[in-house]
Amino acid sequence: MGYFWQKGQWRRGAREGRRKYVTDIDGIAIKLLLSSFHVLVFINYFSNRYLLCFLLCQILMFLLSLLLVFYFNFKY
Repeated sequence: MGYFWQKGQWRRGAREGRRKYVTDIDGIAIKLLLSSFHVLVFINYFSNRYLLCFLLCQILMFLLSLLLVFYFNFKY
């Protein structure tokens, strides 16, 4: 997926400051994605009644991280 991030930066032809800003947004999205999987593994130790609710939250966090990456790369 790093290929798509750099491709978005090259196609935009951004200045150095904006490119650094988008890279920071990519880092935030990666941390969101990793933390969502860690929470999912932690929730597996609880009962299945709560697992379904948190699984939905993990999917939403995953989509949010992708939205952040592509929105800030192709917006400018």
